[in-house]
Amino acid sequence: ARVLGLGAWLDRTALTPIVGALFAQNDLAAVAAVFPARYRAYMSLVEGVQTQPTSTLVAYTGSPLLDLAGVGHVVCRSGSCPASWTEIYRDAHAAIARNPRPAPRGFAPSALEAASDMSEALSRLRVLSEARRLPGTAVVEAPAEVVARLAGGSAAVEIAEYEPTRVVLMVRATAPVLIVLTDTWDSGWGAEVDGARAPIYPTDVLFRGIPVAAGEHRVVLRYRPLAFAAGLLVALCSVAAVIVGARRGRERG
Repeated sequence: ARVLGLGAWLDRTALTPIVGALFAQNDLAAVAAVFPARYRAYMSLVEGVQTQPTSTLVAYTGSPLLDLAGVGHVVCRSGSCPASWTEIYRDAHAAIARNPRPAPRGFAPSALEAASDMSEALSRLRVLSEARRLPGTAVVEAPAEVVARLAGGSAAVEIAEYEPTRVVLMVRATAPVLIVLTDTWDSGWGAEVDGARAPIYPTDVLFRGIPVAAGEHRVVLRYRPLAFAAGLLVALCSVAAVIVGARRGRERG
């Protein structure tokens, strides 16, 4: 589960963003020079968010988008944790509270809506959030006919392996269904279902959705960004050029 340091300003936040990473904790709040567009768009819908050019902070926990993102705990100043969350630790300076309803990292939503692009997906997600229909309903950036074929099924999802650039899911689906992994979508991610390539649809603006058929499946996601492939190609071409140049030099000598 993810954590969240509550506080509208950096000097008032019990857990400064990025500090959590030092302890292998995934903090939904962030401080960075550049944010992914989808992250900033998703966080713009969170109630109580404070978005600055280089930081995204959250002041309170009323938004179901935090549940959808799998925020399991908040770190807050003593006496300021949300009343609806269970306080599990407190000292003179800070407290930790547990969310009673975080979504799992991988799951199959019970209902789906199709969106043509991120802008439409953001609008639909806003409506679902205000209606408190999250995380039960997901917005998928895919053709409507594709989404219709995946609606209505259910599945058990287990994360068998988890690394920064590789994730393995074990899935048992009762019917064709969309599996959602609440990690950031990026075009550099690719998916295979039982060894066959599968699409990854942007889901709920920020996350990854992978379609699977009924039955038991092994889903593998790998991160291979285009920039890495391009850089590797340039490097190989450079090495080849050096080898050819060296051989020609020896021949002339």
